[in-house]
Amino acid sequence: VCSSDLIAISYFGVSRSGTSKLIAQCLLDKHLQALYDQGYTTISQQDIINFYRWGKPLPEKALFLSFEDGRNDSAFFAQQLLEKYNYKATILSYGIHMGAGESKFVQPKDMLSMMKSGYWELGSNGYRLAYINIFDRDGNFIGVRDENELRDKRDIGYYNHYLMDFIRDENMIPVEDVTKMDARITGDYKAMKDVYTDTLGFVPDVYM
Repeated sequence: VCSSDLIAISYFGVSRSGTSKLIAQCLLDKHLQALYDQGYTTISQQDIINFYRWGKPLPEKALFLSFEDGRNDSAFFAQQLLEKYNYKATILSYGIHMGAGESKFVQPKDMLSMMKSGYWELGSNGYRLAYINIFDRDGNFIGVRDENELRDKRDIGYYNHYLMDFIRDENMIPVEDVTKMDARITGDYKAMKDVYTDTLGFVPDVYM
């Protein structure tokens, strides 16, 4: 996302040495160092609201920084760099992982501590990561799968996200009408609202 006033950068995740999906901490350091050297300063969620809603000016070089999926390793390795550059970032999470006892993901009590540090704000990627209308590269219909049922997407030829289309059959004909689709999507948003309210006491302002 770019404009003359603002750039927004989102990272999937951070690890010590990097993987095919996660940026290495040392490479993230180089990215942030380059932005810092060019005069970029991070802005808050409220700064963006104030800019678009009320026309309140942003810094000349404004950066909105975020990290997706609420991963523990991202929080740990990015924290050191946020402190180094005095940057603020938003960590996004999936509601389904909140309070689920999954050590891979930051949990509510840790999120509240991160907020108190002044370097973090909270956001959401939604209730779940799920895929619909999936076909493999050979054209075989797979259907609907949750994140943990579809670990490797390299063999997938086509898919869509849970909230972005009708659920369809192998001929791509919807198997639900508008009423059923609305109920499915509304249910997902309600589940997201409920879990954040129960575990944090509020629903984050950023949804990505």
